[in-house]
Amino acid sequence: MLYVLLAVLFGVAWILTSGMDPETQAEQLAKAQLQIPGFRTSEKIIASILRRYIWALTIFSSIAVGLVAVLSEILRAMGGGTGILLLVGITIQYYSILASERALEMYPALARFFRE
Repeated sequence: MLYVLLAVLFGVAWILTSGMDPETQAEQLAKAQLQIPGFRTSEKIIASILRRYIWALTIFSSIAVGLVAVLSEILRAMGGGTGILLLVGITIQYYSILASERALEMYPALARFFRE
């Protein structure tokens, strides 16, 4: 439980210090003159919409990372939670490479588009 709590605290601290909080992101979207369809381009409105998603995703992903760390300690994984996270990241990367190669084989026009 301590791992999960520390992971959530670190995730929230990371979001706040790295400029990924809803207010900073809304400001960047407004400066880039981007808008969310169906809403005004006001920074406050964009921030309120982003606030719903950013904090929920931050807490959920931090809990997931904390649970992976706890699971790795329970299973005595080599390298701890970092080893499992690296394994998952590398597996996802290989899967995306294979999926893109398969898509390029299935659609030759797509392959020509990416080569140009």
